Amino acid sequence: RRDHFRIRTSKTGWGEPRNPSGARGEAMGIAVDEVHRRPLRLGVRLLRIDAKQAGEPLCELSVEGCSPEKCAPAPRGKVPECDSHFSFFVGEPATAALTLRAFVAVTHSIANKAANMVQNSFSLSPTANKGGKASAGSFVSEYVPAGSVQISLSDAMWEEGRPFPPARWYDLSEGGRVRLQLFIIRAPPPDAAHGGRGDGHTLSVLVGTWNVGNERPPTDLSQWLDVGVKSKGSGNVGGSDIDGGDDNDNDPFLESGGSVDSDPFADPADDPFDDSVAGKSGESDGESFTKRSSASKERNKAAHVAGVPSPDSDAGDCVPTEWGSYEMVVVGCQEGDYKERAPHDSCESDWFAGIAATLGDSYVMHCKNTLGQMRIAVFVRADVAPAVHSWHKATEATGLGHVMANKGGVGLACRVWDTSLCFINAHLAAHDDMCMRRNDDFAEIVGGCTFGEKVECTQAFHHLVFMGDLNYRCEWGVKGSGTGLGTGKVDRNPTKERVRRMISALGTEGDDGATRAEVFATDQLTAARLAGDAFMGFEEGNCAAAHMPTFKVQRAPGFEYKEQRTPAWCDRVLWKTAEGVGCRQTRLAAAAQIATSDHKPVTAGLALEMIVRPCTVRYVDEGGAPNGMLSSGGKRSADRLSAGAAAAAPEEVTFSIAGVGRLSAGSGGSDSRGAQPRIRRIVRSQTFTRHSQQIHSGPSPSLMQTMFGMCCGGAGADEAGADAPEGEWVLRFSSLSATALNPSDINGKSDPYVVFFGAFLAAPPAGQQGRRGAAARWTTSTVNCDLNPYWKCPEQVPALPLLVASAAVIRREYLFFRIMDEDTLTADDVIGCGRLFLGPLGDAMAAGREGSIDTTLVLTHHGRRAGTLSLEVTLEKRKAK
Repeated sequence: RRDHFRIRTSKTGWGEPRNPSGARGEAMGIAVDEVHRRPLRLGVRLLRIDAKQAGEPLCELSVEGCSPEKCAPAPRGKVPECDSHFSFFVGEPATAALTLRAFVAVTHSIANKAANMVQNSFSLSPTANKGGKASAGSFVSEYVPAGSVQISLSDAMWEEGRPFPPARWYDLSEGGRVRLQLFIIRAPPPDAAHGGRGDGHTLSVLVGTWNVGNERPPTDLSQWLDVGVKSKGSGNVGGSDIDGGDDNDNDPFLESGGSVDSDPFADPADDPFDDSVAGKSGESDGESFTKRSSASKERNKAAHVAGVPSPDSDAGDCVPTEWGSYEMVVVGCQEGDYKERAPHDSCESDWFAGIAATLGDSYVMHCKNTLGQMRIAVFVRADVAPAVHSWHKATEATGLGHVMANKGGVGLACRVWDTSLCFINAHLAAHDDMCMRRNDDFAEIVGGCTFGEKVECTQAFHHLVFMGDLNYRCEWGVKGSGTGLGTGKVDRNPTKERVRRMISALGTEGDDGATRAEVFATDQLTAARLAGDAFMGFEEGNCAAAHMPTFKVQRAPGFEYKEQRTPAWCDRVLWKTAEGVGCRQTRLAAAAQIATSDHKPVTAGLALEMIVRPCTVRYVDEGGAPNGMLSSGGKRSADRLSAGAAAAAPEEVTFSIAGVGRLSAGSGGSDSRGAQPRIRRIVRSQTFTRHSQQIHSGPSPSLMQTMFGMCCGGAGADEAGADAPEGEWVLRFSSLSATALNPSDINGKSDPYVVFFGAFLAAPPAGQQGRRGAAARWTTSTVNCDLNPYWKCPEQVPALPLLVASAAVIRREYLFFRIMDEDTLTADDVIGCGRLFLGPLGDAMAAGREGSIDTTLVLTHHGRRAGTLSLEVTLEKRKAK
């Protein structure tokens, strides 16, 4: 035990000399064991590919133990910014290497294809006609190898206080070269303020939304997107040194009691999120919390006019000259269609160049998505980039005929370490009398925006942020709204008298917000959220306390309203956070001085609690997308196979052993019914001597059966049944029922059954095959024609064996539920989704005792209330046979 965790001596600087007493760790306030358990990630920024062969180049990158990733084709050698970032899990930097293989796209005609065919992993299918066959004279692209390079990562470790690693050129084996910036970071340490519950550090995020009004925006947007630029060299991963947020001393949002804190273990006297609040400049919320210098603003304008220098320029080494205080910036716009400025060739290019110039050179756009006039982009600070990976995109149009893209939503999803994030930018239906249509638009967006998860996006992520021109209005002045005015009907075209009275009731920009509270009390979005008609479970700040209504304003500085529409807080930022993780709003403001649109842009600062799993415990799913919140994949293939823990002492070697879950029976990797098997693994770190490692150089069935007692491929249904390994933990239900489910059948009833998901669950037995030949799933029996079903336990509800016995992991896990309606002739319908936070069971596991949860969950379907699920589940150890 004394020598189990040691730090390898290295000349490369990534580690420190071995120190059994842990002096360095103690000096940092971190145990040496904890340092080793924090995972490492390699970030690669691919800037340029200069191949000797003619053609459009691209490449494949890989690190041993991780799935390879391919970059998009690079026009004229320049890699598009959104496709230039890659992230890999790294277990041992001293022995790891990055392998890059370059290719060049060559186009052939069908007649010459046979002579010029090149067989490699990048080969594409030939151009086909509607009949599915290649037509004569058509063309096909083949990818010819253009060289490779293997780069050692022994000196790639970067830590705060050291010079930021510059981009470098690397020669390819067959001539040519590639320009890369690569470095490894370690996950931030836990915050002691959380009392040991959770991982403790937060991600500071600035969220901005603006209806541009189809007018060209100003070149300098820092009055809206002020990231609080710091001086050179202040970069830090984890946000403990760089602050992100606004000055709360004079923030009317906080003074008014509008603070929204979903952190379950925050203590007002010792608030772990305070580190994410910006420096105490004493400025009011209406002012910029960190003033940029005039020279900085001029540089931004010049950069925008020039089109922003190319990141692969030889003149730049990609080392930021100034650092922003937020670690991530998410920007969404609506009605963004205007005449671009030179030298840009499109409105989209002009828009994103303006955002990049405003944020500064410490931020790089990692992903973007567009639907019609709606756009969303995520900019990540350079020192945090390796932690961000597994991007997904989704769009949903809700305009005319539910096809036109003038209204709808556009979203991005990713992971930061092991925390799943989702951002959706939306433009909902307009006009005062269209509240129900807006609720329907929201439901359609969250139902149609799928990011590869098994449950809807409102339940699938640790943090979901929903922003945009949501167009909800206030019903002040309508009879029944509490004002005693109006006719009781919400008119599309309000009377000028009502609008004038409403403007008068708002007060002025300098007020404390109390005068606006009466108007905001009639806000349609707040009413829909509380009633469960839309945005169920979401939270937001006190808009009335933070700023004036953002619509419909004169295109001039300040808040002057037009009399054609009722003033409203149309531009909003809401969030939904999973149980057991914290989120706090640190800033909420509207940029009054931006005067090119009839909407004022809004920004919100959020401190999102992060989850970081120890490097000794990682889930792997080789048969498809992983389960639960930790789903991978997306824009590029995500690395799903983890290497071992940090280096052990010279006489010991630490490497990973994978405990393999149940496989479906049958030969050739599939079960007897033809279903594709799902190989699920939990990677655990064990320490062996070198002699042992030579004997057992990798996972093998006999070794895994000895270590973990788990059956491997070829096991029959009887072997792979409910025989969880002895001593393993199991979730057993003693009651399970639902009430007020939505009807799904023509008779006004449903035939419900429950499907269970969780990355920590062992795979179901091969005999428990899904309906219509689907892959095996953990499901209950079906209760026919019942909207208030009750499942008998244990006859109709399976016990769920766990794949992991780590209390630290279970404390941060969720059991997902999907209530389905069984149909005979058509596909089964989704009735609702829910999730159960297993934190209390992790506490019981840590104490070595059984634990139980007795609760009622609110189910949602497309973000709306869809009934309730009552359950009592116990975590217990399976009794030996």
